[in-house]
Amino acid sequence: MQQTGLAHHTSAMRSPFQAFPEGPASCRFEELEVPPELSVLVLAPHPDDFDVIAVTLRRLRQEGNLIHLAVLTSGASGVEPGFCLGGDWETRSELREHEQRRSCRFFGLPEANFEFLRLNEDQAGHLTGDEDNLERIRTCLADRAPDIVFLPHGNDTNADHRRTYYMLRQIAAFSELTLMTFLVRDPKTIEMRDEVVTFFAQEEADWKAELMRFHESQQHRNLNVRGYGFDERILRLNQETAARVLASGQAEESASPQEATPAAASPDNAFAESFEVELWEEGRPSTLAYRAG
Repeated sequence: MQQTGLAHHTSAMRSPFQAFPEGPASCRFEELEVPPELSVLVLAPHPDDFDVIAVTLRRLRQEGNLIHLAVLTSGASGVEPGFCLGGDWETRSELREHEQRRSCRFFGLPEANFEFLRLNEDQAGHLTGDEDNLERIRTCLADRAPDIVFLPHGNDTNADHRRTYYMLRQIAAFSELTLMTFLVRDPKTIEMRDEVVTFFAQEEADWKAELMRFHESQQHRNLNVRGYGFDERILRLNQETAARVLASGQAEESASPQEATPAAASPDNAFAESFEVELWEEGRPSTLAYRAG
C-alpha cells in the first residue's frame, strides 16, 4: 500500500467534498486552498494535453506546488503528412516532443520535471493497455509520488484519453493509492460534471494562446481541418465552459449550494477550465455524486 502526502494535508485543504457536502456543485479552484506541500502530476496522453489546463497549473506553480509532467505517447499520428521533412514516425515523434519542450520552457517547467514515456502504441498510433504500459505508469507514479493527478476524463471520444483514465484507475486500485484526481474537460469530452472551475480573463487567455501556439503541428492541423487554430479551439471551449457554469448559478464565490445565486458574467470570468474530481483513499474511489448519495 502506497501512501502519499495527501493524507497529512487534507485537513488543510478545502476539498470539493468539504465545500459541498450536500451534493455536486461547482466551486472555484482557488477556494480549495491547495497546500503548497502537495505535489502535482499531469498524465498527458499526448504532447499538448498539458497546455489545455495551463492556467490552473500556472496558478498552482505560483503558489509553490511542485509540478511534474509525464507525456505518455509521442502523438506522432497527430502530425499531418507533409508538415515536416521526412514525415516518418520517428521524425514526427521528435517534432511533437520538441514542441512540448518549447511550451514547457515558456511555461517555466524545468526539464527535470517532465518526461516522455513513449508508451507502446498499436498500428493506428493508439495507446495500448498492455502490462508493460501499466507497469511504466505505475513506476512513474511511484517515482513522483503525487498527491494530485490531472488526466483526461474517461467519458471521451479519444481512445488515448479513455485508456489513460482506465489505466490510472486500475493502478490506483491495485496499488491502494491515496490521491486526488482532477479529470479534465477537453473538446473531445462527451459529458462530465463541472465540479471545480478555474476562471480567467483575457490577459491569461492571451498567455495561454501563446503557449498553445508552440504546438505548431497542431495549430496547422486545426487550421486545415476546422478553419481555426488549436489555440482558438481550446479558448472557445473555455468560453463555453465559463458561460455554462455561470448560467447554472453554482459558481458564486463562497456560496453554499443552498445560497448560490447566478454569478454575473464579467471580463474576469470570461474563460474557465473545469474538472470533475475523484478522491482515492487507499485504492477506493469516491466522487461528489457518490458522496451525495
